[in-house]
Amino acid sequence: MKFPSHNFQICTSLLFSTLVMTGSTFAQVEHAPLPAQATETSATTEKRPAKVLFEEARSYVDKKFAEFNKQKIAYDQKLETKTKQEQRELAAKYAAA
Repeated sequence: MKFPSHNFQICTSLLFSTLVMTGSTFAQVEHAPLPAQATETSATTEKRPAKVLFEEARSYVDKKFAEFNKQKIAYDQKLETKTKQEQRELAAKYAAA
């Protein structure tokens, strides 16, 4: 199919300007900081010795369950799973420090 040269130039110009406008829109999007950057910031603020951090992470579940017993919260499998997940997250945070 042959286009007259005038129509071809118009179509090409429209396509090019659409691409340029789309590209500039994407360039203006702000990006959230990467998780690694946030981890580095928290790692530099921790001043306690590694032994203290390790002991805190290790005893996390015991302390939480002592609190639950004190509050007379009944045992729940979901609560145990959630508490152990929190312990893993705390340990990972401290390991990054």
